[in-house]
Amino acid sequence: MEEIINENVKILNNKTNYIIEFKYSEPALVNSLIKTRIIKGGSTEGSYKNIIFKASKVTTLKEYIQINRLLRGTKTMSICEVSNMITSLVTQLNYLITVEHRTILGYKLEDIIVINEENFAFVGSDLLAELNAESMKYATIYSPFSEDSFFFSPEMFEIKELPSLVHYKTSYFSLGILIVCLITDDPDIYKDYLKHKQGKKILELLDNHTIKYTKLYWLLSRCLDEDPNSRSIFLI
Repeated sequence: MEEIINENVKILNNKTNYIIEFKYSEPALVNSLIKTRIIKGGSTEGSYKNIIFKASKVTTLKEYIQINRLLRGTKTMSICEVSNMITSLVTQLNYLITVEHRTILGYKLEDIIVINEENFAFVGSDLLAELNAESMKYATIYSPFSEDSFFFSPEMFEIKELPSLVHYKTSYFSLGILIVCLITDDPDIYKDYLKHKQGKKILELLDNHTIKYTKLYWLLSRCLDEDPNSRSIFLI
């Protein structure tokens, strides 16, 4: 079995092991999955171009949602599933920021894989950016991205030239949008957000949702803050 995630990464299954194969050497991304044990028992052959591990099942998040729809009649994820996803992705992101001095420019369904229906891993190597050595608060964007490349934060719309700097917490906002989309199953959420480019518009959609005033709701309110400096990503 060969699953193409994008032009830079694919997943292979040789019956005894799964292999995540990157086009280029990706030490920071590989370490963020092996050393955090998001991929348990994972190893690399030294080139950091692949991760070899045992698992009973690996799918993309997009496939995982489609399977949910077939089995349960809904594309929305349960709060338990979302909590597991948040734990995995935040653990990986914190490792990337604090240890590898990298951030994720944004999230999309296709760049996240689900391992054994339990652990969630970001594998989008093309959306990983190095933090500026002087401040460690900003990353440099060298390539253009469109609004459908991933879930945009408000500051991504402000980029008018390349290269350009973006706050490392752009990832928090992007993850927040992803979570809202997964718990509401509303295909127009991101489209509506693109019209206003304001996080509060997304939060307003949760006013009648069952998560209103729960820990998850307050997490999203912090992720979707307009000011990157005020964002946080801890589920407290």
